[in-house]
Amino acid sequence: MKQANSFLSWWCFRPWQIALDIIGIIFAVVLYLHWGEYNAAQQMFVLMGILIPIHVFEEWWWPAGFHWQYNLSNGSDCPERYPMCRMTDMITNTVASICFALFGFYNLTSNPFLLAMTAFCLLELIIHTLFGYNMLKRYKSKGKRTIYGPGSFTAYTCFLALMIWGILQLMERSLTAMDWLYGIGLLIAMLLAFIIIPEKGLGSKDSPYDFKSAGYFEKYLK
Repeated sequence: MKQANSFLSWWCFRPWQIALDIIGIIFAVVLYLHWGEYNAAQQMFVLMGILIPIHVFEEWWWPAGFHWQYNLSNGSDCPERYPMCRMTDMITNTVASICFALFGFYNLTSNPFLLAMTAFCLLELIIHTLFGYNMLKRYKSKGKRTIYGPGSFTAYTCFLALMIWGILQLMERSLTAMDWLYGIGLLIAMLLAFIIIPEKGLGSKDSPYDFKSAGYFEKYLK
């Protein structure tokens, strides 16, 4: 087992989530004060930056345990730490929240950005549905009756609402083939920057930044 950096181990537990919540509140205050100055696409992007800390609360704080379904759904034999560990998840959510909000504040809301954003919301819905189904199959004999998993509520409400909002905005725009091409490229870049690179670069079966509980799924492990 690798040796954990004491500061990182402390930071990657609750402190980073509290810091992200504070950042989300700051984003919310700025958006409220300047709502009329932003176009609909900007509002949507900043709201995405605000939504991610709320989504993280459901996945990490209550009921918690998203890592458990994520890692098991990716075939892990050590779901408490691989491929997602506390450090990789901290990087993923912090970078994503700040980037989305900055895209909105600086009006990086051209057609490709809006396409990528809307597709990202769709992927959240698909991922939580697939993971939820996997966990239902895995723990049905233990009493699980729904596809709910940590993060599903905010995915099926907030991300769905933002996706619909994005679709409505895209329907009002004239999209070209290059818009679609750049939009797909941006989506791939987001997935690489937010998820794949952190997990491939920092994820390890020997990671000392393991999760201490399966959260919501603890009741199915008895």
